Amino acid sequence: MNSNLKNIFLIGPSRAGKTTLANKLGKLGYNHLVMDAVIETMTDCFPEAGIRHGNLESDEFKKFLISFCKNHFKYGLPYVIDLEVLDPEFAKGSLINEDESTAIYIGYPNLTPEEKLKQVREHDTKFDWTRNESDEDLKETFRKHIEASKILKEKALRNGYQFLDVSYNREEVFNDFIIRSTRENRFYRSDKSYDRYER
Repeated sequence: MNSNLKNIFLIGPSRAGKTTLANKLGKLGYNHLVMDAVIETMTDCFPEAGIRHGNLESDEFKKFLISFCKNHFKYGLPYVIDLEVLDPEFAKGSLINEDESTAIYIGYPNLTPEEKLKQVREHDTKFDWTRNESDEDLKETFRKHIEASKILKEKALRNGYQFLDVSYNREEVFNDFIIRSTRENRFYRSDKSYDRYER
């Protein structure tokens, strides 16, 4: 386990490849934390807290995420934390300390809904929620995700974060990202970053 790796927030719409990229990063020593599981647990056990899907832009969730990450990051285990929603301005202003963590945004802004549907149907597994959805419902969902990807790309780049366009050649995009980031030492955390935490 490499405790000198930065924590990575991996943000993008469903079926963009967050799990695929997280698994690739796992080979470098990262743990994969699926924030959906945390959110669903909070919804089940503590519904009064307001931590639930559909409410991830709320002050309640932002406060929870800041505390949750602070209490993870102080122990030095490197995480890839995947989320569908994380506003780049909030990430930059309130969540991310650049010496210990970063955000990578992913999306498919250059596809049509029909193209995305075709990609998904070719790779559906029994674990994918899309497997049981109708083509018409998925095309509408992907239409929204494509528009959201365009906005996300603009916001991410404006705030200094990388945006990986996975409209086409997703595996190549991910592999190039890892090779480039490794070569440029972008994954490594500063030893001084641990000084901000009191144990």
